[in-house]
Amino acid sequence: MNHTLAAAALVTAGVIATVTATKTTFDAQPTLSPSGEQGAAQQPTVDMEKFLSFKLIDAKTKQSVTLGSLKGKAKAIYLDFFASWCGPCQRIIPDVIALDRKTKDSDLMVLGINISDEWDAMQKNITQQGISYRVLHDPTPRGKAGIGAIAGVNAIPTVLILDGQTLEIKHRWVGANPQFKAQQIEALKGMGVAIQ
Repeated sequence: MNHTLAAAALVTAGVIATVTATKTTFDAQPTLSPSGEQGAAQQPTVDMEKFLSFKLIDAKTKQSVTLGSLKGKAKAIYLDFFASWCGPCQRIIPDVIALDRKTKDSDLMVLGINISDEWDAMQKNITQQGISYRVLHDPTPRGKAGIGAIAGVNAIPTVLILDGQTLEIKHRWVGANPQFKAQQIEALKGMGVAIQ
């Protein structure tokens, strides 16, 4: 198995793997609870001021957006960090689309956070996958520290759920484990989000 395929397999299993165009590096496996979610004590330290003020670009409007500007607009905010070139990311996108559809009339805001990707590749990916939820693009070039690094995202896909009123990070999942879907729905219900 080549290094890239090995990294993709490990990311899927919830192991932190960082893949670049030229090499693959592996960090220690995150400590996960029996449910697969990283517990509060195990989550990386996040500079919330930088995280909330980081300028992203709305994929539809091309307008600059910060996560801080979303405060108070929903009970919860679901962030899916992804890239067009990431196989495990592509596998969970249909689940994120389904979640967005099931919560259209609720107080959940579903956002894709596109990182380490080219604008045109992201746009093509949105079209090919039929992504209906809002996508925000990090314009930071691949290999440079962008919003993912600020948020402690060492592998993608990573899903964060924020409290919509305080923007505090409440939950984090790393990888594309199929069991995460049910765990995320339960976490959202626990935050008062109505899911059909």
